[in-house]
Amino acid sequence: MDSDNNDAADDRSLNGILTSLEDQARTQISSGQSYTGVEENVALFNVVLNGTGERVSLSFGNFKLELSDPDESVLGELDQSMLRTTGDRIDTPQNAVLTSISLPKNIQTLTNGGSLMVSFFLYRDASLFQSTGQTVGLLGPSVRQVVGSQVIATIIHNVSASSTFNQSDQLVTTFTPIMVANENEQLLQDRICVFWDTDTLRWSTEGCTLNISSSSRVVCQCTHATSFAILVNVEEQNPVFTWISQIGVTISAFALLVTIFSILSVRKLREKTPWKVHVSLMLALLGLYLVFLFGADQTAYRNVCIVIAAVMHYFLLASFMWMFFEGVLLYKSIVNTRVNNTLPKFVWYSSVAAWGLPVLPAIAPTVLHYADDQYKLQEFYELEIYCFLKPDTLMMFVGLIGVMAGILAFNFLIFIMIVARLKRRRSDRTGQGFGRKLVTFVAIICLFGLTWFIGFFAIRDATFAVSVAFAALNAFQGFFIFLLFALREKAILQLWAAPCIGLKKIQSSKSASASSRRNGTKKSDGTASGAAHSNPSFSNGGPTTDG
Repeated sequence: MDSDNNDAADDRSLNGILTSLEDQARTQISSGQSYTGVEENVALFNVVLNGTGERVSLSFGNFKLELSDPDESVLGELDQSMLRTTGDRIDTPQNAVLTSISLPKNIQTLTNGGSLMVSFFLYRDASLFQSTGQTVGLLGPSVRQVVGSQVIATIIHNVSASSTFNQSDQLVTTFTPIMVANENEQLLQDRICVFWDTDTLRWSTEGCTLNISSSSRVVCQCTHATSFAILVNVEEQNPVFTWISQIGVTISAFALLVTIFSILSVRKLREKTPWKVHVSLMLALLGLYLVFLFGADQTAYRNVCIVIAAVMHYFLLASFMWMFFEGVLLYKSIVNTRVNNTLPKFVWYSSVAAWGLPVLPAIAPTVLHYADDQYKLQEFYELEIYCFLKPDTLMMFVGLIGVMAGILAFNFLIFIMIVARLKRRRSDRTGQGFGRKLVTFVAIICLFGLTWFIGFFAIRDATFAVSVAFAALNAFQGFFIFLLFALREKAILQLWAAPCIGLKKIQSSKSASASSRRNGTKKSDGTASGAAHSNPSFSNGGPTTDG
């Protein structure tokens, strides 16, 4: 709480500095004279144009002195020789523009024939525009959004602040993206045109659209005058989460394969309803793990990445659907001890729902895209970092997180009811130790997927420990199921032990045969040679069955 209060106080303090600069500009331009002031980190240009009634443009920008100068050499301290205003929209070579702003041609008409008084600001960086970076991501690399350009602003003093420009002639800003990624981060290609909202003290996209985007130039159009910049996405590449996810998912996938084949190999298990549901959950998790391992990073191929994202979305929802039916079945078993282990209708209905319903949200982005061109697939899917749904979208919240939250809430309620019922049952009898109860509860948590609850605390601004716990518990969920169900099931252990038991029997038989031969040799040494004729079981050099 104290940290939040301090952040809010800092935001208000920085906003006070911006307000002070704007007040200074108003005071100086009120005399009707143009003014230029350039400091190390901020530049102010006041421009006064007498009313002519003509449609003229006014532009302001930061430019290279020499086209051969690299961008990074001129994005440092502001220099007056690199700043200028023009009476027309900037028509200098595109690679000479570092940061610029061009007012629409109809700006003069908004002054009702009076003088046009405009203040331009250029900030070397966004240090005065502090908006807490948001970290987003789910079971993958996290991403933060930061200002990836200089900040350029304009105030039109004798035009209402609420005035907007028409769609055909908007305010245009041009930016050169700057490197904001740290050593362990990767700068992504997403560019977002934004303005500084003085009411919320946050960057907003309202009224601003992206026109041109490349690695060296970004052009935005906006319908109002204020402070402008671009936001970029930076991928935080923490090797710890990658290692945990890759190792955990690999082990879980192998463990689930072993468990599935083992269950299917034991007839008395594969015919029981609970084990059929267990196998279905394992198959859904196995599909999710395999797609994650071999497809989540295939971002080089856009269409392939979209398909992978949809398939991963499907298997994740299918996994949660089977966790839901695990809860329903276990509750029915606890409440009604007469539930038959071979309930064909339950398995059939749950299979249709668990495998069928996830198809709808998984294909929804594609259906919307082909039904209406205004829905772009890149609006739904993250195609640069990993192949999955894009965070902070309606599809993510409604088509995934909402479903997960509902199932987890339902399963948690059932878990509490089961714990209470088991506690009442055990209060009347003895024999089950604390350790066995604990294992039972852990097994239920794994089947119900309750460890995914941590994800709701790991989505935004999570601590390192919470993020590690979320990655580890859910990446190893398949392995935990293997430990709690395969290793504790006597029929599966007997299946695994069968080859070893058979080998022991063969070795024991060979040992008995050798012992018999040694005993027979000793007898033949102490009796007449005719004894061999009286014992035909040794006639072939080994023990045989007498007729």
